[in-house]
Amino acid sequence: MEEQIPDKIIRKRSTLLEAKNSNAYRLVHGGGDGFKGFYLDRLGDYLLASKEGDLSPLEKQMTLAWMTRLGSRGAYFKQLERQVRKIEK
Repeated sequence: MEEQIPDKIIRKRSTLLEAKNSNAYRLVHGGGDGFKGFYLDRLGDYLLASKEGDLSPLEKQMTLAWMTRLGSRGAYFKQLERQVRKIEK
């Protein structure tokens, strides 16, 4: 299952993964990691996946792979909504 996590993402996060002083950090940061609009955060024993719209099958697999790697107890999904304010002249 862990093969679903690209090596480049694991290399970028290696310092965080080895740290003993924090268990809250971002695992996947959208377009910077090749997953535009998809964000995955570790918050203690749980993961939080965030995205506008539904998760793709690949994003679900990525979430499950991180859960396995970190021994997470569960994952939550937050569907983001973009709200553009109307500007009056």
